[in-house]
Amino acid sequence: MFLESRKGIVVIDEVQNKPGLFPVLRVLADLTRTPARFLLLGSASPEFLRQGSETLAGRIAFYSLPGFDLEEVKQEALKKL
Repeated sequence: MFLESRKGIVVIDEVQNKPGLFPVLRVLADLTRTPARFLLLGSASPEFLRQGSETLAGRIAFYSLPGFDLEEVKQEALKKL
């Protein structure tokens, strides 16, 4: 019920820790009146990818993001990082 009332982009981090969310998100994705889109972040183990793909088939896209490269960081922030 909480997620249904959200608007805009809802970010859910470490989603792999709550696999029970996938069926809920499937229902919300199918509701035309849901004014939210969900950005799911987390580890991409093979089991996680399989479960998300099956539960949210046709409603999900996967993006693999590489880690940050030190060349992307300003020189003055290098020591801090």
